[in-house]
Amino acid sequence: MKIALTIAGSDSGGGAGIQADLKTFHQFGVFGTSVVTAVTAQNTIGVRSWEPVPVALVTRQLEALADDLPPAAVKSGMLGSAALVDAVADGIARRRLPNYVLDPVMVATSGDRLLDRDAEGLIVRRLVPLAASLRTSTKPRCSWAGASAAPTTWSAPAGRSCSSARGRHS
Repeated sequence: MKIALTIAGSDSGGGAGIQADLKTFHQFGVFGTSVVTAVTAQNTIGVRSWEPVPVALVTRQLEALADDLPPAAVKSGMLGSAALVDAVADGIARRRLPNYVLDPVMVATSGDRLLDRDAEGLIVRRLVPLAASLRTSTKPRCSWAGASAAPTTWSAPAGRSCSSARGRHS
């Protein structure tokens, strides 16, 4: 059976994050594993609070899964902080995890911020180059990369193009 790994926050309301990813994996007959990066207190109305998981624990989760349940594909969502972006990028690169889908979660549907602002540039520098595919789940823009507009789903070359546009539009 194929294995997929989600690296994301836990949504206590069950509508997003690792909960939604694992449901999707199951629907496609894929065994889902997860690395929890943050824990939220949220419902359908909004995010009341969230806390990042310590970097060392995120790193240990990733290593444990890569050792025993190596994924055929990886997706990341809510990473929350610059330190977690760095840790996830290091783990994906070090373990050469394949078929990486980057879904940079910055703001919840309710408008609540889920990514520290200092992490935005790191996503572009560290994670975009590792991604086979980039997704945005909100307004399809790559303004965090300095460009004005991009499609909702990008291929890796398009993502790198958006990333390189940063220098031209800053």
